[in-house]
Formats: sequence, structure tokens, C-alpha cells
Amino acid sequence: MAVGPVTLDAPNLFRTYILTNIQYWHDFITAPETSLADLDQNRQRIITAIDFAIELDEAWPHTAALISDFSTHMERSGHWVVWQRILTRAMRAAHHVGDLLTEVEFSALLARLYSRQDHTRAAIGQYRRTINLARRAKDHYNKARAYTNLGYLYIDIDRWWQAEVLCCAALRIFEQLDDHHGQAHTHNHLGTLYTRQCNWDLAQEHLQQACALWQTVADDHGLMRGYLNLSLLYAEAERPEEALRYSEKALKQADLTGEKSELGLIYLNMSYACRLHGDPVQAAEYARKSEALYRRFANARYLASTWVNLGEALLDQDHAEKAKPYLETALTEFQTLNYAYGEIRALLALIKYGQITEQLDQTATWVTDANSRINQLDVPAQRHHFQMLLKRYRHT
Repeated sequence: MAVGPVTLDAPNLFRTYILTNIQYWHDFITAPETSLADLDQNRQRIITAIDFAIELDEAWPHTAALISDFSTHMERSGHWVVWQRILTRAMRAAHHVGDLLTEVEFSALLARLYSRQDHTRAAIGQYRRTINLARRAKDHYNKARAYTNLGYLYIDIDRWWQAEVLCCAALRIFEQLDDHHGQAHTHNHLGTLYTRQCNWDLAQEHLQQACALWQTVADDHGLMRGYLNLSLLYAEAERPEEALRYSEKALKQADLTGEKSELGLIYLNMSYACRLHGDPVQAAEYARKSEALYRRFANARYLASTWVNLGEALLDQDHAEKAKPYLETALTEFQTLNYAYGEIRALLALIKYGQITEQLDQTATWVTDANSRINQLDVPAQRHHFQMLLKRYRHT
């Protein structure tokens, strides 16, 4: 008896393959034995699986779970462009299937990704959208999360009153939810705010609370951020031994968690602390490490900060002419970004250069510019801090 040809249902076979594949990769990334190296090695396969599954409605629960669980690794390893594309598509897919809670989560992740890339305006807009979505979904956790992260962004653009209001509102919600993780992040943000305002005691109090909470919940990555910001606080307060000690702690935590993008800031703090400690050669080495990372991750503000540190380290080694282009380029970049803190730092370094090279007329111009910019600062403690630094240079 003749047997006819077997007809394969190709579309259904392909859908079955997509479903099986997306489940496989979710099981793979959540398996206890999967290492960071395994995730890096299979990154492209995981992204391809998501690309195929993201618009297949029946695959959505597994696809959403995979994106949620893989997002942290993609952020920390610096693969931001491809992950921005995935999150943007995922938000549309969540909206399409009516999954409002997941749409809120992915909106928050996309906002955080914009923030890591220093796309401040896009991040602010995305956090505002997250807040609106969270209110509709009655998602108090992600609303508080967006409040505190938006507050953190406002610190960098000197909207400090709004930053404090948002962070305090977030802290109240996290306390009501008894969420230690959220409380730790918000204390960390408030500590950063008060560091920028030169309120060292209050900054230290909040940062130490953040670290204590992160230790309670065994959050190695959060603890890295707390140590990093404590190192910055102590460097700004001109306590270099403590700054270096906490930078080393932050470096160990970064190694534990596979964090790459924050290494630039850790090395930047170490450069600053080494220079204050009287070791300009090591300061320059750390500044160059930081510069290489910020060139890779395309962060203009922090890249300019590395140039100020590198320029000052070169000045301390009597390489004034090598230092000058770094300091002038940093000043131009900060002026373009309208970043007062960085601009003042660059001007103070240029004043030091002018004194070393005895360019008195140009130095007088830099002193006038620095004084004018300092007087525009709104917070008295910060204004006083920079006035004292300027007075130190003028006295010299």
C-alpha cells in the first residue's frame, strides 16, 4: 500500500520552537549553576530568542520573565544600545497584551538605562511616564522606585529641592512597604544629594544607613554603590585615606557582581583620593583607566571629570603644558553641558596651572570666572566650600 507524502504544519512547528526556546533560555539564566561568563557567552542567542518571541502572545509570560531577569546583566555589562531596543519593543508588547504591571516595570528599566547612558532628558521623561503608569496600576513599589531614581537624576542637574522632595516621598512609601532594598537606594540618593551640598555629616548618616540595609538584605551590587558614594564623600571632604579605603571596598563589590560601567566612577574617585594623598603618579594612572571606560560608555560629563583629575595629577608632577589641554577641554565640555560643579572644578585647576606657569593675566580671568560661577550656586554650604578652595588658590 502506497503511503502519501507527510504534510508538516510549518507555522505551528515554528511557534512551538519559539515557545520551547524562550522557556529554555529563561530556565538557563535563572539556574543557580549559570555563571556571569555563561551569560556573556550566550548573550546573542538569548537576544535572538527574545526577538523571535516578543510579539507572540502565547509566549509573552516567558518572554517578559526572561527580559526582566536578564535586564540586570545587560545593564551591568554595558550592552546598552541593544537592550534599549529590546526594552522599547517589550513595552509596546506589554501594552498590546494589556499587561500594565509589566509595562510599568519595563518603563522603569528603560528609564534607568537612559540614566546609565547619561541621556538625562530622556531618562526624566521616561521616569515621569513610569510614575503615571504606576499610579494607574496602583503599583506603589515602582512608583516609589521612579520617585527616588528621578530624584537622583535631579541632583545632577541641580534641581535639589525637587530631588529631596521626591526621595523623601519615596522613603515614606518604602518604609510603609517595609522594603529594605528601596529604603537603601533612597538613603543612598539622599547621601549623594547632601554630599553635593557639602553637608558631610548628613551625607555620611544616610550613606551608612544605606550600606547597613544592603548588608541586611545581602545586596552586593547595592553595597558597591554605597561604598562608591562614601568614597566620593570622603574625597570631597578631603579625607583621602578613608576615600581610598571605601574605593577599594567598592572595587571588590564590583568584581563580585560583574559590574563594568561603574568601574569608571570608582577609578575616578581613586584618582581624586590619590592626588589628595600626595601620589600624583597613581592618580594619573587611575584617571587614565577611568578615561578609557568613559570613552567606551560615551559619558561626556564623567569623561570631562577624568580630564580634570588627569590634568591636576600632571600639574602635581610638574607637567604643566601636558595638563593644559586636558583642563581646557574639560572646561569647554562642562560649559556645553551647563554643569556648574564640573566647570568650577576645571576653573580651579586652570588657576593652579596659571600660577605654576606665571600667566597672571589669564589666571586673573579664571579667578573672576570661578568667583562668578561660585556666587551663582544656590546652596550656602556648597558655595562656602568652593569659596574656601578659591581663597586657598588666591592666597597662594
